[in-house]
Amino acid sequence: MSEKKRIVVILASGKADKTTLDRTLSSIFSALRGENTHVIVAIDDYSFEVEPSYIKELSSFYAGRVSSSFAQIKSKGLTFAETYLKAYRLAMGMGEVVIEMDAGGAHDPGQIPALMAKISDGVDCVFSVRRVVRNYPFQRRLVSFVGTWLTNLLLNPDPLKPWRDLTSGFEAFTSKFLAELFAKYPVRNWISPYSAGHLFQTEIRVRALRLNARIAEVDITYGADKKGKKLPAWYLLRAMRGFISLVREFR
Repeated sequence: MSEKKRIVVILASGKADKTTLDRTLSSIFSALRGENTHVIVAIDDYSFEVEPSYIKELSSFYAGRVSSSFAQIKSKGLTFAETYLKAYRLAMGMGEVVIEMDAGGAHDPGQIPALMAKISDGVDCVFSVRRVVRNYPFQRRLVSFVGTWLTNLLLNPDPLKPWRDLTSGFEAFTSKFLAELFAKYPVRNWISPYSAGHLFQTEIRVRALRLNARIAEVDITYGADKKGKKLPAWYLLRAMRGFISLVREFR
């Protein structure tokens, strides 16, 4: 890994409590020991268990290397995808590499160096592939499989090169590429903030593919320290409607 690049890690806090967040932060700084690292904890008014005031305590403890990105979404009728987008826009102005991952135990910070190794090889983005999935219900696995299959079928500009996981989080981008991405696709035109929040992961991958990004994939273990829950039917329906809107945009 290059020690010249500043790495900004976005932590999607979700339902992470203080104990889990503390453990995740400690693991991140351990995995990136020697690197110039800053962590943004992305929180919103929809579903977070860590108060913004606690992030200030963490910032003090980590000598200013932790901050928060707060997105007010309830009053706007948005989903937590807006939280991701706000954090990305902030992060790309703070460092050369941006990594997004879950704060609640779904992603292992010890696997960050594998993503960084691909960035060092010169790619624009690195997508994780959930090679081993633990503690997640069959429904979630099926939704991920079907979502990836449909995305490859309908939205992959090169159907002869299918991607293995187009619904996962835990990804890395160069800030230079993110600037190109948001210049081509302004945030106001994104679909996922007004759809199902999880659609964001597919949307950002599709938009990267459409820009002919240089992409690498990295196998990860998913869900080792987090027990997943089934998604309600209304949420899946909302995600499907958002996906249809994404297909209409590009076909």
